[in-house]
Amino acid sequence: MLSRFVGVHRFSLLFCLCLFFTSLSVFAKNEIVIQKSPLDTREYGYIELSNGLKVMVVSDKKAKATAAALVVNAGSFDEPSAHLGLAHYLEHMLFLGTKKFPQPDEFQQFVTQNGGGYNATTKDEQTSFFFHIQPEFFASALERFSDFFIAPLFNADFMDRELHNVDSEFHLNLGQDNYRFEEVNKQTSNPLHPYSRFSAGNAKTLNQKEKLYPAVKAFYKQHYHANNMTLALVGPQSKDELEKLARLYFSSIPSGQKTKQLRPMVYEPQQLGMDLQVRSDVKELLIQFYLPSQQKHYKEKPGQLVSMLLGYEGKGALLQQLKQKGWIMSLSSQYGAVAKEQDVLTIHSALTDEGVRHIDDITQMVFAYIHHLQARGIPQHFFNDVKAMNHLSFQHDVVDEPIDFAQGLAESLPLVPAQDILTANYYLKNQALPEKEVQFLLSELRPQTMRRTLLNGNVKIEHTTPWYQASYQKRKLTGQQIKQFTSPIRQVSFVLPQSNAFLPEKLALLPQEGKVKATPQKIEMEGISLWLHQNTSFNVPRSNIIVNIGFKDPHATPKRALLADLFIQCIEEELQEKLSAVTFAGNNISFQSHPRGISLHLSGYSDKQQLILMQILQTITKLEPSKGDFKKALQRYMLRLQGYQHQALYQQALSDLDTMLYVPTWHPEELFNAASETTFRDFQHFKQLFWQAGKLDILVHGNVNKKTATQLVDVLKPFFPNYKQNVLQATPERVVKLDSHKTWYRPISSFDENQILVWYLQHPQTDYPTMAKMVLLARLLEGPYFHKLRVEQQLAYALQVSPHMMNNVSGLLFWIQSPTASPEKLQQEIKQFVTEFRLNMQQMTEENIAPFKNAVVSQIRQMPQTLDDEAQFWWMSIQRGDHEFSRSASLSQAIEKVTLPELIAFADELFAKEQKTGQVMIISSTQKPIPRDQLIMSMSALKDKSHLL
Repeated sequence: MLSRFVGVHRFSLLFCLCLFFTSLSVFAKNEIVIQKSPLDTREYGYIELSNGLKVMVVSDKKAKATAAALVVNAGSFDEPSAHLGLAHYLEHMLFLGTKKFPQPDEFQQFVTQNGGGYNATTKDEQTSFFFHIQPEFFASALERFSDFFIAPLFNADFMDRELHNVDSEFHLNLGQDNYRFEEVNKQTSNPLHPYSRFSAGNAKTLNQKEKLYPAVKAFYKQHYHANNMTLALVGPQSKDELEKLARLYFSSIPSGQKTKQLRPMVYEPQQLGMDLQVRSDVKELLIQFYLPSQQKHYKEKPGQLVSMLLGYEGKGALLQQLKQKGWIMSLSSQYGAVAKEQDVLTIHSALTDEGVRHIDDITQMVFAYIHHLQARGIPQHFFNDVKAMNHLSFQHDVVDEPIDFAQGLAESLPLVPAQDILTANYYLKNQALPEKEVQFLLSELRPQTMRRTLLNGNVKIEHTTPWYQASYQKRKLTGQQIKQFTSPIRQVSFVLPQSNAFLPEKLALLPQEGKVKATPQKIEMEGISLWLHQNTSFNVPRSNIIVNIGFKDPHATPKRALLADLFIQCIEEELQEKLSAVTFAGNNISFQSHPRGISLHLSGYSDKQQLILMQILQTITKLEPSKGDFKKALQRYMLRLQGYQHQALYQQALSDLDTMLYVPTWHPEELFNAASETTFRDFQHFKQLFWQAGKLDILVHGNVNKKTATQLVDVLKPFFPNYKQNVLQATPERVVKLDSHKTWYRPISSFDENQILVWYLQHPQTDYPTMAKMVLLARLLEGPYFHKLRVEQQLAYALQVSPHMMNNVSGLLFWIQSPTASPEKLQQEIKQFVTEFRLNMQQMTEENIAPFKNAVVSQIRQMPQTLDDEAQFWWMSIQRGDHEFSRSASLSQAIEKVTLPELIAFADELFAKEQKTGQVMIISSTQKPIPRDQLIMSMSALKDKSHLL
């Protein structure tokens, strides 16, 4: 994957399981009919260019950005075995200049300077390139982007540089469990299938330099042609304009001949019926069935139906039966493709200590449930409920960000006919229950098609994978195991899902009351802070209800903080069956513990939300966890804390920085120590404290009005009788004020060869002009920092510079994780870069910084694009005390007023040799002794003796 950690986008696949009522979108020239929801205001077109390139264009008049995604239908499966990682390496090489734009990083700089972002990713069978940018710069960006696929230079002078970047990316992931587990799967798969090979690439697999260059060009010529590509363009431009752009810039991509490869299965019978154990600090069980591809049944989707029932969380479900035995803490099921030839159904369980000793019994229970499904079949009422929610979900589909939408379209276009691209993963209203296909899949779920993997710390090492050093052992299932797995269990009575009472029925948008309000309005109520924002502009009958239940100092100590989290765990455990039904019916409920109390967030279809809220609160009031329930919750909590050590090094360091400076927040080590001292009596006392809450803050947002808002408040009042007193106040979140002229050091342990340096500079002023200069300076630093330290000096793959705002406290954050350089070296190079940058600023003009100001202001002023995101935006403003909702406007105005001389003076102050700002350095190791008065070993001690902002 090639990306800038500056503004990196985390992309999720576009489609989920739900659907619909269709209408037609016709692109007359090609007579391709795109089925879409009648409420979808976007216009769709499908064309095929003269060179064979398949193109989807989407005109979205509401879009604030434009985006493009081009997918090459070749990936690591297609690369030669002599150059493992070649597909990934080629992905990197494409960004190094083209015939029309020979300057390396020209495209990247153009996109980021004009308010955009870019990324690329290499998968097994596809390589995707995508970006977004402000609409007025879209054509120029497409001109640069398209030349990647027309006339890339493959400049040999930069081969070593990009090889180093690929190698750094490999080292970045060395300690990650998901990579280690994946390699075990590869090592034990069919050696004749390309899945079995190492695919990330590194300096060892790509070290034949004299052969690498011709291999890159040969791979590009073979696979990077228009007949093997798909393109999607999304933006506010008209459909015709987008089509013209596609023809103008992408018609020159050479045509080619698609080659069909006949491959064996990823897992043949000799690799199935397998029992694996992988050494890991977690305790998890994966039961995976490898099945023939069901892609031809994309309309019937039998795998998704079976997976939904296996992962069902209601009364009598597989999950509940296993939890009652005390063997598992959670269970989920997922269906997907492992390759074009083969699908995989995965049942994933988090085990208790007792469960580790009963994995054969757990497996037997899974097969008993499968046999129950075979005997009973998929209930028709369940399938009807699925279709009903599909209909609603598609009809009122949430609009994705343009870049997410473009990527999803481009990746899906090779898999399904263009006319079905919006409906392929959804059930149509007239779809019949696919009983035949479901029964076929269920009949294939046998011990002989299964691979079972236990992740556990107590594994006898028999094998070690070559790249990520995963330790594991493997065995074929024994005849005795197979006999047990297929034997009936008489004392278990499974229950399949009942009809769902929470399915929404009233879907009309409420009429607007009075003049449309741009921001939430406060409704005066005794003892309650109620904010209302009626907003139907997203044209969806959905709403958000966020309630903060405030009580005194919920996070004042580590013990109080963990008790709040344990209380939430017990709530979620008690509500699991009900939450499953609520989630199925299109509503999501989440609880969060924080220094102001405990928040409940209900999001989804507005119909029946009052009923849902009432039943949730009624269940919580009856909550009486036993001492055993408390111990289980505490065990889960401590396991979660241990997971902190398995995060990437830079994630740990950034988490440490926030924990160090925010008050009250606590480090995982402090929470873990407190957990060992926490008793059931402490928990019971905390539960009483919760119900004595004296402060309710509420936001009601979306398809609501004053009547429904006050009705919701009436639902809440009886459960919190002390709300009128409003006397219990939480300690507000504060930020440690670092002493000027002083640098604090925090050492952090590294469990692999990577080294980390985090450098944080805090400015003492908390006004908007200071924030504006910090944000603008960080934007100016992004490109040069990335280019100098990653591109030129090749110090690291993972690095970032960004503004780091904590409440109203402005900070600047540099971080870099390197597999080769020491923290001292990293610190030296960053400071040298800063010195050079300050000199370069002297040569800048107001015209030079104008595009950066425009891009930053445009991003800040851009309102959220979904109803849920808007609710979170308003809620954050309310919680930080910005009741005028003016922060974005004030910050934008302040940025527009910043002059170059002011910015230069600000940078001189921030980076002065005679230090004028408080600073923190987080480092993984050091050979240089650190003075004790600058060393942070105890975060609590630092907070206790510091002033707070």
